[in-house]
Amino acid sequence: MPMVSPMQRRARRGKLNDIAGRMAEDWAAGHYEAGGAAVLARRHRNGAGEIDIVARDGREIVFCEVKRVSRPLDGSPPVSKRQLARLGAAAEAYLLTHRAETGEEPPCRFDVALVGRDGIGHILRNAHSFDTV
Repeated sequence: MPMVSPMQRRARRGKLNDIAGRMAEDWAAGHYEAGGAAVLARRHRNGAGEIDIVARDGREIVFCEVKRVSRPLDGSPPVSKRQLARLGAAAEAYLLTHRAETGEEPPCRFDVALVGRDGIGHILRNAHSFDTV
């Protein structure tokens, strides 16, 4: 059996994590669509950062951070303050472009999707207010 270098193991683990992350995003996007929302973007990138899912739920624009969890949450926040700041900046940049293109200023919310290894997920609606980032 050939020896596998630590770099090869890291690369393989990174690829597996990417696949698992995409599957978690698939679950979250399907959840929004099943509830009647339209997914506007996935892995949306702008100069401020990346937003996993942008959806329209009625009049609201929903920004969703998808987290794959390997064990039950221990009470700590699923998204760090630093991540929230980055997400808030990325959402603001998205909204500025949206307003420039449509003239619309829709209400928005920030959700967190937690998806376990078993593929079962849960959406934390209004997980954080952008006003307090």
